[in-house]
Amino acid sequence: MYFIFFLMELLMCLRATEALSSSSASSIPSMISNVQPRVDQYGVPLNAHTGSLIKGQGEHADRFYYYGSHFFNCTYKDYCQCANIENQWIYHSIAVYSSKDLTNWIFEKEMFIGGFVQEPRVVFNPNTNDYVMILEDADTCERYPAVTRSKDPTGPFKNVRCLNLTFPIFSDWSVFSDPGTGKGYIIYNDDTLPGQNIEELTSDYSTVVPGQHPTRIGQDICTRPGGCAAPLMFTRENIYYALFGHSCRCCAAGSELFVYSAPHPLGPYTFQSDVNLNSTSGRVVHGQSTGVIPLNTTNGTSYLWFCDRWQSTSMWSTDFQYWGLLEFGVTGHINPIRWQNQFQIDLQ
Repeated sequence: MYFIFFLMELLMCLRATEALSSSSASSIPSMISNVQPRVDQYGVPLNAHTGSLIKGQGEHADRFYYYGSHFFNCTYKDYCQCANIENQWIYHSIAVYSSKDLTNWIFEKEMFIGGFVQEPRVVFNPNTNDYVMILEDADTCERYPAVTRSKDPTGPFKNVRCLNLTFPIFSDWSVFSDPGTGKGYIIYNDDTLPGQNIEELTSDYSTVVPGQHPTRIGQDICTRPGGCAAPLMFTRENIYYALFGHSCRCCAAGSELFVYSAPHPLGPYTFQSDVNLNSTSGRVVHGQSTGVIPLNTTNGTSYLWFCDRWQSTSMWSTDFQYWGLLEFGVTGHINPIRWQNQFQIDLQ
């Protein structure tokens, strides 16, 4: 009898060991550092700013893709200009990198080289099975973002049209694809009224749904047209979030991270708080918000927030980004940001 009990316990231990080994084999450890630069396969710091981090789909589902404005290698001057190149903006092209683990990065290519292009906001459109990049292309679309698309996450992205927003855009925007419905939305600030606008996009994400009235939030915080910038949207557990801060164009001090939440992408939204605020009314992270990406991990879904840390190095092109995990309260409120020098995520 004791021998039978021994065999049963041994079998249970073996099964537990196999399950643990299987879980470990399927997870990908990712070490995120905010004190060491992220570099590509050549050892060069990633040069991609004010952009997007997404997970590939289909045959590309084993990789993350990181898009951003590729800057000139120049030193600082006010308002996003190069000090050592006369009358030169910092924008050079759009860069795309890829990674399987968010730690080891491959430089894929530059796109839209030579024009005044910036802020590539990229999402996968499940309705058309392609990648949509909405960016500023001043040579193609004046005062409105340009819509481009590609079947491959590394391009080529082809121009589709200028996005016919209700209001002319002022500076910043972000695009959100609702994972529950496949509907697309754009959040942006304009030069007409204070606050942020949210509009639903048509099924191909190439234009706004006609006849709608934009949802406007933050009028009491953004007290002038263009007074706030760097908006983004994401969803978690049936709550939709809109985040942004006061305008901080390439500033070293960083901006707030105002949080609004709603039961639907078009609202109504309720203000939560500024979660990038320290005990002395300064910034926990001296950065300007860029995006949030949900990550499948061994502990469930985590939400990675990333922002540009302007003037954090000696050159625009090598400026750091801060990457940190958002923390949530039981009611869905986002807790105050905590600085993390480095941390590990076990991706699945």
